[in-house]
Amino acid sequence: MRKIRKHITTIILAVLAVIAGVYAYNYHDMKQNIVYNEHLEDVAVNVNGKELTLRDMAFYVAYEEMNVEKQALVYDSDNPNKYWNIHTNGEFVRVAARKAAMSMAIHDEIFYEMAKKESITLTDDEKAALKNSEKDFWYDLSDIDGAKKLGVEKKGYLFVHGKVCNSPEISGNICRA
Repeated sequence: MRKIRKHITTIILAVLAVIAGVYAYNYHDMKQNIVYNEHLEDVAVNVNGKELTLRDMAFYVAYEEMNVEKQALVYDSDNPNKYWNIHTNGEFVRVAARKAAMSMAIHDEIFYEMAKKESITLTDDEKAALKNSEKDFWYDLSDIDGAKKLGVEKKGYLFVHGKVCNSPEISGNICRA
């Protein structure tokens, strides 16, 4: 009886060790940094059946990163990384920024599809404002060499309904990526 109990305990401990090992391996894999511009065609999220790749997310990543970096420089201009690693409201700033970029992309994709469905187009004033926003965005991005880091180029990108389109076909100011 003692021998059986000893074997059962050994088996249970072995199973727990395997589970812990698998968990540690997966946790380590999740923590690996990726080189963003080497994974531009990887799917980041699926919104109502439409896959958004990291290339589609480039605008949102750059936008959020620029905003958080501005805050980080105000917080500690000598060591902005310190700000990115702050833990507040139950999460790190870098995780909150990632979630914010993802949320903006999902939000814009949903509203973009709604605009297409309703055949909503931009007015001339909205087009002009959008053009100015586009210029500002690329100017700010060039300050930090961001386009190169993201693996995107200014040429061929347009903002339409808040969406960045690579080599878009424009029809009634609707982008078809």
